[in-house]
Amino acid sequence: MKLSVIIPVYNGEKYIKDCLDSLVTQNKSDVKNFEIIIIDDGSTDNTQSVLNSYLQSDERNIKKIYQTNQGVSIARNNGINQATGDYLFFVDIDDLVTKNWFELINNNLKTESDIYIYNYIRSTKGAIKIQQLFQKDGIEKNTILKEYILTDKLNMVCLNVIKADFLRNSLVKFNKDIRIGEDALFFGELLRITNRIEYINNQYYIYKENLESVSFSKDLRLKDRDALFTYKELLLQDCEVKLTTQEINTFYIGYLGNLFSLLRYSAQVDNYQYFLKVCGELKKMNLNTRILQYEFKNLSHRRLWQYTNYYTGRYKWVFIELKLEILIINVYKALRR
Repeated sequence: MKLSVIIPVYNGEKYIKDCLDSLVTQNKSDVKNFEIIIIDDGSTDNTQSVLNSYLQSDERNIKKIYQTNQGVSIARNNGINQATGDYLFFVDIDDLVTKNWFELINNNLKTESDIYIYNYIRSTKGAIKIQQLFQKDGIEKNTILKEYILTDKLNMVCLNVIKADFLRNSLVKFNKDIRIGEDALFFGELLRITNRIEYINNQYYIYKENLESVSFSKDLRLKDRDALFTYKELLLQDCEVKLTTQEINTFYIGYLGNLFSLLRYSAQVDNYQYFLKVCGELKKMNLNTRILQYEFKNLSHRRLWQYTNYYTGRYKWVFIELKLEILIINVYKALRR
């Protein structure tokens, strides 16, 4: 079996060497059984020169593709088109893989499933924690589907090893119009059409959480976020998985909680007119109707107060309460330092 590793990169000069080093640290006998495809999405830093320098010093099977800046979805799609492996998986340029990644993956491909799902390792400021997705191997598709609908644990496409023929025959592509949640949508579409899916209770991927790199953007891409929820909502209605009333409530509460977190995020701008604009965008997304989909008794008093004020159009009160919430969080963080 040959593996294709697809890596999109945009302005990743600081991460290229570490990422590629983690991938190529293998026995020479293994190297011929995998290829690395790195797609430069029109970087404006020194990504090209750093990558060229790396390729000159390493003769392994690394293929470089350059494209004008079109986004990570098109970069990944181009990587898929160039892949020659029997299976493929994706790596983000600022992440790493474990030393035994090839052996670990290759040993599991004998069952020839369409998709393999793995745990991952979260690295935060040097602290390492294994993120275990399920408690054991042999999880049925319905359990995986339910987890996908109700949580965000399966939203990272980097946790999946995918059969290349299955992917190409499915005609599923990364959506070029979506910049947030595009990988979760991609995985969800594949999950819907296959029964040959296998969970491996092991991990090869190291997700490096860089808290300092998180920056505020006024473009919250609410439509992108709503696209993922809408897709999961359709799965909820159409799939064979039967959810309890409590689980359905959890689904809507989780969605609304995420959106109100975005409202709190937008309140950081300290501009009430901008906050009103975000509220208007949420209103277009039929948020008020979705609020009525679950039972209020499951909410905390604080959330109930926020939702009630939002539902009745008292946005000023929501804004003030969220600003107070931000202040409390910042004071708490300051006291912990």
